[in-house]
Amino acid sequence: MRFQNLISIIAIVSTALSSTVLSGTISNYTVGSSATAEHKVSNSNSTISASGCERKVKLFGISDNIGKVGLTNYHEGAGINYLFLTGSDSPTYIYNECTKQIYILLDSTHKQFLNEAYGFVQLTVTGPAGEYGYKVDNGVRLLTLNGSSDGWIACKNTNDPYNISSNLPQLAYRGFYGTQCEQINVEIDY
Repeated sequence: MRFQNLISIIAIVSTALSSTVLSGTISNYTVGSSATAEHKVSNSNSTISASGCERKVKLFGISDNIGKVGLTNYHEGAGINYLFLTGSDSPTYIYNECTKQIYILLDSTHKQFLNEAYGFVQLTVTGPAGEYGYKVDNGVRLLTLNGSSDGWIACKNTNDPYNISSNLPQLAYRGFYGTQCEQINVEIDY
C-alpha cells in the first residue's frame, strides 16, 4: 500500500513540475518553497523572474582613457563587497527594473544590494540605497543612480580595507576621492 501511495505522489509531483516549466529551466528553487517571484526562469542569455522584472546583467566602467573594463566585486568586510575595474569581462549581477535595484545572490535567500553611501559604491547585505536605472546614449545603456549617469569615478589608493585599490581602480561616486581618480560612465549590459 505504501509503495502505491509513493508512486501516486511521484506522479502528482512530476505532473506539477512539468506544467510549471513551459520553457527554460528553474534555478534557485528550494524544496518547500512556493512557486513565487523568488524562483528564476532562465531563457536565452538573461534571467527573468516570475514577475518579469529581473534580468541578468554585466557592469562595465567605460571612458575614452580606459576603454571598456569589467566591474568585479571583492570582499572588503562583513557583508560588504567593493567594486573594482578588473578586466575585459564582468561577473553577472541581477537587475530588477521594477524595484530599480541591482544585487547578487549570496545563497537561495540572501542578497547583496548595490548601494551608494557617501561616495562608496558597494554590494551590501544591509539593503539597497538609491534607485538604479539606465539611459541609452549612442546605443550604450549607461547606468543611472537616482536618475543621473554622471558622477561615477574610478580611483586608486582609496584606503580600502584590503588595499585592493593600490592595484585596481575602485568604483566610487561623486563626493568620494582617492588618488588618480577619473570620471567614467558605467555601462549596464544585457
